[in-house]
Amino acid sequence: MATLIRFADLTPAPWANGLGSTTEIARGIGSGRLDSGGADRGGADWDWRISVATIEAATPFSALPGVDRVLMALGPDPLTLMVEGKQHDLQPQETLQFSGEDDVRPVGVDTPGRDVNLMTRRGAFHGSLHLTRIRNGLTVGSTPGTRVALILLEGAGVVAQEGETAPTLQLGPLGTLLGDPGEPMTLLGAATYAQVTLWPANTV
Repeated sequence: MATLIRFADLTPAPWANGLGSTTEIARGIGSGRLDSGGADRGGADWDWRISVATIEAATPFSALPGVDRVLMALGPDPLTLMVEGKQHDLQPQETLQFSGEDDVRPVGVDTPGRDVNLMTRRGAFHGSLHLTRIRNGLTVGSTPGTRVALILLEGAGVVAQEGETAPTLQLGPLGTLLGDPGEPMTLLGAATYAQVTLWPANTV
């Protein structure tokens, strides 16, 4: 059964390097999901992790050896990141992949902004992060062993439950619907989501 995670119910915690803050949405070991652990312990206790970070200053990101990362800028302003000395200019809802070992730091931060972060332990899990726009509802499926999470960015965020008489659920801003491996999820109405897909590294 899919889990609804309301962003407003979560508590921010410091980055592993203490130079910023992040709000963890979910983490897991293998195909299982763990409860949110709050503080960022540098990947010591998870194979995958989804979070929303707040960028308030030009401070370096935490070093996370052995971790692959994907980031989606959320705005409100464009986000400029220096990754190993190379500049990347991201508009809101654009993504960037990099390694946890890379030297990454934002530049020119005038207004605090947010970004969605997907982290996967190299050799244990793979993951993708992309934008999904829904106009008239959609059932999002996944294959056995693959887990999907949908983070509401814009729109109503209405989720259908099983059974004709079951009430619908509202995600709320940055709310997440985290599916179980192989389980379809039905979304209603029009909305924009950050879609995370996770699968084990040994999957062919």
